[in-house]
Formats: sequence, C-alpha cells, structure tokens
Amino acid sequence: MKTPLAKYLTDNDIRQGDFAEAVGRDAAVISKIVNGRAAPTFSTAARIEIVTAGAVPIHCWSQFSILSHLFHPGRAVPVPVLSLNMADTHINTSVVNNMQVTSS
Repeated sequence: MKTPLAKYLTDNDIRQGDFAEAVGRDAAVISKIVNGRAAPTFSTAARIEIVTAGAVPIHCWSQFSILSHLFHPGRAVPVPVLSLNMADTHINTSVVNNMQVTSS
C-alpha cells in the first residue's frame, strides 16, 4: 500500500530528490518515509504538510493523528482508547472522562 506521500509524489510527478530538497531533508530520509520504512519526525511532517500545501497533512501520520485538531480547527478530535491495565491514579480525571476505556 502506498503512503500518502508516495501517492502525492506520483500524482504530481515529483521526484523524491526534488521533494527532499524542497522539504530541507536528506533524500535518503525522504525515501524511507515515502516507502513506509520510517515515520517522519514532527518537524519533517510539518514541513511535508507545508510543501504539499496541505495535500499530505500532518495528521495522516499515525503518530500525529491525535494532534490534527490543533492544526485543523473544527475537525473531529480522535478519541484515544485506553485499556484498564493502563489506568493510573495520577491521570487527570478531566482527560480520562473524555476517553473511551476498554478492558483488554
């Protein structure tokens, strides 16, 4: 399965090397991200969103999906799911009240 970045580059006939230069990252790093062998850092994901004019948004990377509401106001906020064995008495109850809890 193609990553969103791979699809963007293919659809827009952009070479990985040219894209790496535009993003300001090494071509080897971009190649790993394009091929799904590495996840981008927050900084790189933000640069990718900027360079692609939002076509490859930061929230398309699974590790940043929870942050999508910060960059796209009005978008539904993903609801994290916690297992009961992860519960901790030190967790802020206002945060927990907004989460779904499932048993594992």
